[in-house]
Amino acid sequence: MGKRGVIIFVASVILIIVVAAVGFTVLPVGLLDVYNGAFWPTIADSVHRGYMEIKAPGITGTAEVYWDRWGVPHIYADNEEILYYAFGYVQARDRLWEMDLVRRLASGRLAELFGEAAYESDVFYRSICLWKAAEETYKALDPNLKRIVGVFAMGVNAYISTGPLPLEYRVLGVRPEWWGPEDSLVVGKLIGWSLTGSFSDLAVGKLVKARGPKILEEIGLLTRPNTLTILSEEELGLGVRLETPVKHREIPDFDSILAWASLYTREASSLTSLEASNNWVVDGSLTETGVPMLANDPHLQLTVPPVWYEAHLVVRDGSLNVRGVTFPGVPVIVIGRNERLGWGFTNVGADVIDFYYYKFVDKNHYVYKGEVRKVESIEVRIGVRMGGRIEWRPLKLNFTVHGPLIVRDGERLAFRWTGLGPTLEFKALYLMNKARNIREFEEALRYFHVPAQNVVYADVDGNIAYWAAGKYPIREGGAPYMPMNGSAGEGEWVGYIPFEEIPHVVNPPKHYVVTANNMPVPPSYPYYLGYGWADRFRAERITEMLEERIKAGKLNVEDFMRIQNDVYVLAADEFIPLLKEAYERAGDYGVALSPVEMNAMEVLLGWDREAMPDQQGPTIFDAWIKELRREVSRRIYQGEPPRDIPLEIVEYLIDEGREELLGEKVPVLLLKTFKVAVSKLSGKLGDDVTKWVWGRIHKY
Repeated sequence: MGKRGVIIFVASVILIIVVAAVGFTVLPVGLLDVYNGAFWPTIADSVHRGYMEIKAPGITGTAEVYWDRWGVPHIYADNEEILYYAFGYVQARDRLWEMDLVRRLASGRLAELFGEAAYESDVFYRSICLWKAAEETYKALDPNLKRIVGVFAMGVNAYISTGPLPLEYRVLGVRPEWWGPEDSLVVGKLIGWSLTGSFSDLAVGKLVKARGPKILEEIGLLTRPNTLTILSEEELGLGVRLETPVKHREIPDFDSILAWASLYTREASSLTSLEASNNWVVDGSLTETGVPMLANDPHLQLTVPPVWYEAHLVVRDGSLNVRGVTFPGVPVIVIGRNERLGWGFTNVGADVIDFYYYKFVDKNHYVYKGEVRKVESIEVRIGVRMGGRIEWRPLKLNFTVHGPLIVRDGERLAFRWTGLGPTLEFKALYLMNKARNIREFEEALRYFHVPAQNVVYADVDGNIAYWAAGKYPIREGGAPYMPMNGSAGEGEWVGYIPFEEIPHVVNPPKHYVVTANNMPVPPSYPYYLGYGWADRFRAERITEMLEERIKAGKLNVEDFMRIQNDVYVLAADEFIPLLKEAYERAGDYGVALSPVEMNAMEVLLGWDREAMPDQQGPTIFDAWIKELRREVSRRIYQGEPPRDIPLEIVEYLIDEGREELLGEKVPVLLLKTFKVAVSKLSGKLGDDVTKWVWGRIHKY
């Protein structure tokens, strides 16, 4: 068959397997058709090179596109209109299928392609109304921004009309629909949702319902220490303070909604978040060059095609020269730099979504502050592909005074999210791309609403800065970290934190800023931001490495590379000594270890904490920590948990000696969970511990 034929055949088989697995209802072309002309151009053109000149009817000027050896497009245009038209055309040429899937996911229209298998996903995404929020956002844009998303859509559609189209459309026997301006905005809404649309409040409510309100304080959910982004010595070691004390009340069950929402929220998160990201910036006083340096790693999923789309956009009159990455379907650079400044993002993890339950009079009426209100509703249709036709099914969407009403298996729960309605992060990014100094950049951030992001900044003038940019609601009454009684008026939004008062620092006295989804500010901060901060270990490790290098001399690019590529597992320094102590006294606790368990223990205790692919230590540690988290979560919830509690809570409970919550002595718990972890590894990898290398588990 030859090398070319083998590649095409294998790729074709993989595609057909994937098509079958995700629930496509038809395969209108055969393998021979795939082989004879559909797949090879897709493979050959996956990395474009060379040159293209782009013009457009009704738009003056010309855009020239040069692809470098990595396939990154560099677009040089006479004006903004032809630039963004060309950007739409080029993105569609590279990523049309991906763009189409993402807009359909966000809009609840996947079943029109994939049939019944995608119907429940469509019901969920129609119900949370990202599509409606995108429409309202488009109406709120000024004429210039409407023109930009409009010409970008024209560029996408120009490619759709000329092709060649991606193979997936031939497999399905369909053509892509035209791209609309709102489609770019709904892609942005989905990204915002995937990073902030958490249903963890329902899990907290379930815990309070099972254990009473004191459990939150007992496990340190809102009071455990965390490493702070904006830190002073006197604030070290302090935790979050509750904005409103939790009162005992009867919280309804929302198990069905939590399970349903968790499934389809993960669907969006699989496009973006690995639930971790980091960035840092240092000023010129700490660098060899005497100018600031900035590093950013958003930790988004490694997918094919990638989540990010890299590009370089230039308007020849000098008004724009920006390079970085965006999401396919979005016309502006999201993370990047221009000639004067650069910026990076990590997710804040703030609590910007609230949930409300009600006393219902009947299925169409509910009580709100002593009055009976009617549930508002609209009718929409979901198309489901059935062979060669589309079956249209009606869906009734309901709304309360607080927002969309999610209905599942008799459970009803409304939610309010900062991303519903008009938000102007597209305007913010457009202005950030063009900003020339810190004043203009900060002004642009005023429009950055969703998702809340830790923004680090550096410029050629020597400035560095940090903002926790985003819209943060100010609530009146209620505990916003669990479902609130909407009928009683709990948790009303009475405004947003003023931009001037969001967490921020410009040219900090310590000369650097580090963020890794950790707690942004100390308890003295006057507003509630949330409780879902990441464990402290990544932020501490970055800070530790920076401080070590600062003591040795000035920072350079190689130092930043070492920090960004660091695989030292700092959490192991906290937990392995505890396990070692328990192991040395295992006989005192009546716990016996098998030969395989003892071999695994010796490997773990001798591990240098580096998560390298040829080592067994990270495999054992990862399996044990996962088992420890899961077991502690079961004991805290007194049953199967909706999700595992953070590792930092496990650490807190152990440090505080809360054995009444852990269910037994800490050493026994550590040894028992270690034994379970080893048993699972043996079942998966065999009893030879030398073969338990990290590269077999952690494929990336």
